Amino acid sequence: MNERDFDLILTLYELKNITRTAEKLFLTQPAVSHRIKKIEDFLGGELLIRSKKGVVFTPLGEGIVPYVRKGRSNMQDMKNFAASTRTRVSGTLRLGLSVSFSHYKLPALLKRYTTLFPDVNVNIVTERSTRVFKLLLRDDISLGILREEFEWTEGRKLISTENLYIAYHREINHSDLIHISYIGYKTDPILQQKIEAWLNDLLHFRENRSIWADNIATAKELVRQGIGWSLLPGICLEDFAGHKEAVFFSNGEPFLRNTYALYRNAQAKLPQIREFLNLL
Repeated sequence: MNERDFDLILTLYELKNITRTAEKLFLTQPAVSHRIKKIEDFLGGELLIRSKKGVVFTPLGEGIVPYVRKGRSNMQDMKNFAASTRTRVSGTLRLGLSVSFSHYKLPALLKRYTTLFPDVNVNIVTERSTRVFKLLLRDDISLGILREEFEWTEGRKLISTENLYIAYHREINHSDLIHISYIGYKTDPILQQKIEAWLNDLLHFRENRSIWADNIATAKELVRQGIGWSLLPGICLEDFAGHKEAVFFSNGEPFLRNTYALYRNAQAKLPQIREFLNLL
């Protein structure tokens, strides 16, 4: 049964006459009779009895009228909803975010997004970038915001490029770093390898003069308290009042870290994802 069948049954129920029903719906009488027979075959029983004065609905016919009214109402609601999605951004946005981006950048961004698009349901997963990338490969998320480079052949948007900095609670000479405890932290393997290469190349880093934290936020607070120094990305140093010095490798290249939004091209056509990318 379809919407035209709903209109036919309800018009017949109102007019109790096949000829007048056919005229109102711009159909022929045989077409009306043929469609009634199809509906009766579908439901497995007679809907109406014909008489000289018109038609009389059977118990089955009477009984289905409330369902037909509800069906037509639901059909119209569905049409209205479909029309609204063409102008109203809704749906679900499943985000996978690196820990640093989630901590330092997401709150302000998400506040703006949810203010502009309150009908979107947002689901957030915060992990290290390698884990976010795996979620993206499995299609468990709509969009991933990751640090460092990953082999990805679909949509990619560079969000930011930032320096890594020597961070200490007060002014310090570069040569004095080897006499002060280094504060390391758990991070993605790619960045960890780069940090270790820099430490070994320029400072001949000694493992016994180190303190290890579980995350960047803890490492930053230890630096703030004067416990040691660390190599921290610019994303977490906007409110840092101590000494910070941009880091370079021995060949003169700056120690940079990129942040990307990765997504599948087909997903980017969805309005809730398209608008999030626009805000980024």
